[in-house]
Amino acid sequence: GTAYGESGLTFEKASSPVETLGHWIPISRQVLADAGMLQGLVDGKLRYGLKLKEEAQILFGDGTNGTLHGLVPQATAFSKVGMPVVPAGGVGHTQLDYLRWAFLQVARAGYPATFAALSLEDWATIQMMKTTDGAYIFGTPTDGAAPRVWGKQVVESHALTAGDFLAGSGFAATLYDREEVSVRVAEQHADFAIKNMVALICDERLAFTVERPAAIVTGDFATLMAP
Repeated sequence: GTAYGESGLTFEKASSPVETLGHWIPISRQVLADAGMLQGLVDGKLRYGLKLKEEAQILFGDGTNGTLHGLVPQATAFSKVGMPVVPAGGVGHTQLDYLRWAFLQVARAGYPATFAALSLEDWATIQMMKTTDGAYIFGTPTDGAAPRVWGKQVVESHALTAGDFLAGSGFAATLYDREEVSVRVAEQHADFAIKNMVALICDERLAFTVERPAAIVTGDFATLMAP
């Protein structure tokens, strides 16, 4: 018989432009006509290359005309305030310790931490960590398990440089996919038509918003682990 408690949501008016990301390559009409397998190969390479560009924009876009406003420019800086002090003679904090504290910082912002984005080099370093008797901490080299640390998904990023990391919650940002990736052929470029050339264009339209910057945390292992 007790009434439910009342909650509320507060909204702020904001705008996020829908941006178009894309790239293109020139190719001859004869190749398209004679080598269907090559067209499929090029199509796949173009789509993959566009996804790499999208990754860089989601992470580092500065929000100026034609770019997304990415996670890192809006993220909250990692804070080690309150982190347990390493006792004299003890082993210093590792990348794993700082990631765990970053997940705590995300959770304190009101959202559960769900992922960490790491450079290819840093994730390789973490995977190669061993115990004092030489056993790998993250299973064995033949283990095919999905990349995870402290129960959170690990995203291996081509855009992040070694040392930089990002921890966050999937609830803190939203990607609006207005038009999915498409590949199309166009002759209307310069003098392509009279040269039997075409442009293969690969693009997509999307918008990106960060609703809770406090639940996106960025830091630098090198700075944190410096003596």
